[in-house]
Amino acid sequence: MSDAPEIAQTLLVESFVSALAAANENRIGRQFEDEKNVAYEQLEEIGKLLRTASQAVSNLNPIAKELLARDKLSLLELSNGELDQFFWAGTEIGDTEAIQHHVEQLNSIHQSVEHARSQLEGRFKKFGRGRPALDGALAVAKHCALAFREYVEDPHYPPRGNYGQEYEGRFFKFVEDVFLAGELDAQPEAYTRQAVDFIKLLKPRKSE
Repeated sequence: MSDAPEIAQTLLVESFVSALAAANENRIGRQFEDEKNVAYEQLEEIGKLLRTASQAVSNLNPIAKELLARDKLSLLELSNGELDQFFWAGTEIGDTEAIQHHVEQLNSIHQSVEHARSQLEGRFKKFGRGRPALDGALAVAKHCALAFREYVEDPHYPPRGNYGQEYEGRFFKFVEDVFLAGELDAQPEAYTRQAVDFIKLLKPRKSE
């Protein structure tokens, strides 16, 4: 990797740090997908509440509207909230655009929430039953494979050593070092193999 341009080395470091952090914090894979589902449901619920609130503000009676209108000009603080200090509430002395302003604010927040929710809609991965996989470890191994392929050579399955007890190979050692550096609680052997399989599915590079 030392032969890579300086900017590429910087990007690689940032990429690996990001991937390792996400892996260690379980922000990749099943748990992350579960959190995305929760986020979608929360945004959907907030959207409903905002829509209801906007309609409710629009339908306030004259006294409620005038109270909000006076509050915007801080007139309620001057009168301790007593309406008779500034004539009865049917007399419009507050900010006549206050209600519309509040409605527009609620509608604006509602649009923002709906836009955020739409980014999640239909983008959920489904997982089968069984023991959850260490999706984060695989993602890190794939990062390693892509970088190794770009700046060294195509990664290969990890071969056994002379005594058949330890794995060897440049790519395996690279993945092992990254796992150790990131304190990732996963065995690199299987993920190295899966990362190689991932690379084999990609289209050949243009230079090949």
